[in-house]
Amino acid sequence: MTQHTEDEANGGSTEKLERLRGAHAYDWLRQRIFSGDIAPGTVLREVQLAQEAGMSRTPIREGLLRLAELGLVRRYANRGSVVVEMSVQEIWECLEVQQCTETFSLRLLLSEDRGPIDVDILQGCIDRQEAALQSQQYWDFFQNDRALHLQIVRWTDNHRLVQIMSDVSELLIYGGFQTVKKRARLEEALDEHRALLEAIRRRDLDACLAASIQHVKNAKRRLLV
Repeated sequence: MTQHTEDEANGGSTEKLERLRGAHAYDWLRQRIFSGDIAPGTVLREVQLAQEAGMSRTPIREGLLRLAELGLVRRYANRGSVVVEMSVQEIWECLEVQQCTETFSLRLLLSEDRGPIDVDILQGCIDRQEAALQSQQYWDFFQNDRALHLQIVRWTDNHRLVQIMSDVSELLIYGGFQTVKKRARLEEALDEHRALLEAIRRRDLDACLAASIQHVKNAKRRLLV
């Protein structure tokens, strides 16, 4: 291997390692914010976070940039970053994006026959939600809520749609986890998932669209009661 080739390989390895560190920092920060360990309104200082995480400031900065792009933190010059508190209106907007993306995906899947739909994947999400509800593991409940809706969009094999749904569902986990933890409300949401699954199992497009739209309508209501 020539020196030039070795330098390129080492540079590629270093770049890959930096991406992995940035992703790790992002996951670490996201988990702490979503769980409430870092509360809304908290000012995030790179030096302090790097010390807590046991890593350098560079991956922490990259993690904060990703969170800012997602809308979970706001960055201010010379003040650091601040964890946002999502308003009901902002959560509603995310729900409407989810509805548009999901109903469009269902139309593609069922009317254009984009490909196979493995309903067992959705059933697995629902089973894990049931288990999470029984054990009061609400974080797991919302994670599987996200997985179910995101899977429907993934079946379209449209990467831009998947990215949109992935980003908005991250915000919905945050907003939902912070505001909706009453068991009765989560049981209602789970019943709506079951109705959506059965409609998909029957490949009944009208029933799927109705179930998806009703789910969002009910989710909006649950934010207010």
